[in-house]
Amino acid sequence: MDDMAVRERLDAVRGRIGELRIREAWLLLAMGRLETAVETAGAARREAAGPTVPAAALRDVLREAAWVTCAARIGQRRWAEAQVAAEQLIDLCGRDPRTVGLRELACWGRGTLGPIATWQTVRDPAKELAAFDPAAFARDHLAEHPRADTEPAPAHAADAAPVVPFYQGDRGRLPVDEDALRDALAAVIDETGKRAWAPHIHRAWLLIALSRYEDALEAVEAARREYYGFLGMPAERHFAEALFEDGCEAEAVAHMALERWDAAADAGLRGLADHSGRQRNDPLVRMIAVARGTVTGDWDTWRVQLTAFDPVQYALHVLRRG
Repeated sequence: MDDMAVRERLDAVRGRIGELRIREAWLLLAMGRLETAVETAGAARREAAGPTVPAAALRDVLREAAWVTCAARIGQRRWAEAQVAAEQLIDLCGRDPRTVGLRELACWGRGTLGPIATWQTVRDPAKELAAFDPAAFARDHLAEHPRADTEPAPAHAADAAPVVPFYQGDRGRLPVDEDALRDALAAVIDETGKRAWAPHIHRAWLLIALSRYEDALEAVEAARREYYGFLGMPAERHFAEALFEDGCEAEAVAHMALERWDAAADAGLRGLADHSGRQRNDPLVRMIAVARGTVTGDWDTWRVQLTAFDPVQYALHVLRRG
């Protein structure tokens, strides 16, 4: 086998890796992990860019990588990056309606869309941008393009008893009504005075339930500023954070959803308030420790809990907890 034949086989393998990575990027986007989805889309693009990869196959990966990037950047309100991603794709692959629609939403966010006579896809850009959800966009794409994803490894033995997440109790899994959650999010009213922080925490849990984890972290920061601002204390993360237990809980769950384990550990430990010997955030801290590779005497218990952990369900149960 000569060098060229080896290179062709290498590029064929990389092309397949690129296809798997772009599928991974869509799945990450569907989970609300926007920044990781963008990074994975970039990796897919690089994997598939070998000189012997067929142009059609490479073009498909580039197209989907740009869609993932554009949708994620719109979700992060990074309008210029979203517009650039869409325009580069238009230059490469032409004016596909989906690409044009994403570009127009990004332009509206920047305030550069232009007169209505130039719009090609959007009809009510303000309404469409407000309703745009990157995770829902990804789920729609995955539903339209089903593929045989690799089956996940079983989290526990097939004959083992079903795992009941610690936060679930006897309530079971709660239904996810995204329309109702969005309505509740729009209805949150800010307060002033001693409880000014509370609406931001409620907003954070609603955002987690909608898989909008980055936005949830911003809401926690807003709550922290209100909390410590009212008390006349500096809004520093490590200053009496046990007083801010609710915010640390939401922060930890959002970081867990994003698999930012060090940041999750930091938030979890800061939120260990003492309730007559009980610490509500202790289960989160134990799961995070397992995810970071810490082995303790109850490792098996919390490893199984970690595999069953669903941040959306956790948020729904917190909202039910009131």
